[in-house]
Amino acid sequence: MYAAFAEFLAEGIATAEQIEFIDMIVDHLIERGAMEPGLL
Repeated sequence: MYAAFAEFLAEGIATAEQIEFIDMIVDHLIERGAMEPGLL
């Protein structure tokens, strides 16, 4: 899963807001291991 985020970021087209959002998702997944879709 993290590889998909890395691929997206590697393309270099993400905005600062998108990068921050992805960072928040990754942090949540690291802490809790899963995320309810409604949180997005």
